[in-house]
Parts: sequence; structure tokens; C-alpha cells
Amino acid sequence: MLSFASLLLLGTALLTAVLVAFTSRALLRGSGARTQPAARAFGLRLGLAVAIALGALWLFVEIADNVIDQDKLSHFDAQVMAALAPWRTPTVLAIATVVSRIGTVPVMSVLALVVLLTLHRHNWRAVAVGWTLVMGGGKLVEAVLKHTFHRTRPIGALEQLHSASYSYPSGHSMGAMIGYGLLTYMVLRRVRQPMARAAVTATAALIILAVGLSRLVLAVHYFTDVIGGYAAGAVWLALSLVAVEAARERFVAVTDGRAHRQAA
Repeated sequence: MLSFASLLLLGTALLTAVLVAFTSRALLRGSGARTQPAARAFGLRLGLAVAIALGALWLFVEIADNVIDQDKLSHFDAQVMAALAPWRTPTVLAIATVVSRIGTVPVMSVLALVVLLTLHRHNWRAVAVGWTLVMGGGKLVEAVLKHTFHRTRPIGALEQLHSASYSYPSGHSMGAMIGYGLLTYMVLRRVRQPMARAAVTATAALIILAVGLSRLVLAVHYFTDVIGGYAAGAVWLALSLVAVEAARERFVAVTDGRAHRQAA
């Protein structure tokens, strides 16, 4: 029989996957809209992004407050650690280590390069600059947050780490949310079929979830670290996509204006 903590962890993990899939799809769905005027479509995307950012920010602040005060969620962190202890066999730890590497910047950058060369051949330089700015900014935000909260790692975490760092929020979880969310955005800019778009979104959500779970299995982060990383990553991703879309709308408006003047 699974313990209450295990069941609650499983339920929360499934709920997180569903929320990631639906919020990502809601934010990115507007990029493929053809029937609405461009201004209205951009306004809808802006509103969705702001709503997602505000919701994720609220979640992050609530978790951070519990982390600082050592409130009830801290006790739940201990329950999760204990519930996952039987899973930490050599085989499972080896698998978790591999999955965890999927959330590193080098791996995501290689995937981004493949996407750039495959789908964005004509404007790959602009997309590459956007990727660098979003990912670089995300790492900077992560560093600021970690040094703000100064949360120590779980006991024994240094055995799985190459260097010491603070625990909250989880950098892998935050980076996976930003990196794979941005990759999903780049893919959905070119993919129009509903089933293919759903498959891309679901795959990204599962990868993000798997990276966070791998950090728990490796016992290098607490449960609240992972959820806090997801929340912080969602805030930065949503705001970044707003900036990207705004720049894109501006470029389209300038291009259309030049074409109109030339035609006149």
C-alpha cells in the first residue's frame, strides 16, 4: 500500500503536469490563430500571459513564505523525502541522473539548435538571440532567488552534486520550465495541426515534470524547491514570451508599413 505522502505526491505531480500542459497550450494557442484580427489576437495572448505570470507569482510567494517560516509545507517536504526513500535504488538513481541532465542548459541548447536549424532557417539569428536572452535572464533570476533565500540542501545532497549551491528554488525545474516552454513556443510557431500541437505540448509537460521528479528522487531538492522552481520559471517564461510577441508584432507592423508606403 502506498502511504498518504506517496499518494499526495503522485496526485500533486499529475496535477502539475495537467496545469503545465493547459497553461502552456493556452498561452501558445493564440500564435496559430488565423480568424481573429491581429491586434485582438495579440491582446488575448498578452492577457493570458499576464494571468499566468500573476498566478505563478502568487504560487511562488506562497511557497517562499512557507520556506522562510518553516511552516506546514516544510513538514510535507520531510514526508516526501521519506516516502521516496524506498525508490532510491542504484538503478532508479542512475535513471534519475540521466533524466536530470535533460534539464541542463547545454542539453536544452543543443535541442534548441536542432529546432533552429530545422524550423527557423530563415530567421535563425533572431531566434538564437531571443533564446540566449531568455535563458540567460532565467539563469540570472535563478541565481538572485537562490542567494535571496539561502535555503540549505537536503542532508546528503552533496553526494549527487558537483558543486555546492542553495536549494530554493530548484534550478533544474526552473530551467526546464523556461527552456522546454520556449522550445515548445518555437515549435508551435511552425506546427499547425491540432493533434501535432497537442502532442508537442504534452511531451514538453512530461519532460518538465520528469526533470522535477528526478531532483526529488536524487534527494538534492525538497518538494517545495521543485514546485517553486516551476512557478518562478512560469513567471519568467510568460513575461519573456510577451516580450518576444511584442517585438514580433512591432516588426510585422513596421514591415507592413513599409510595404504600404512602397505600394502607394
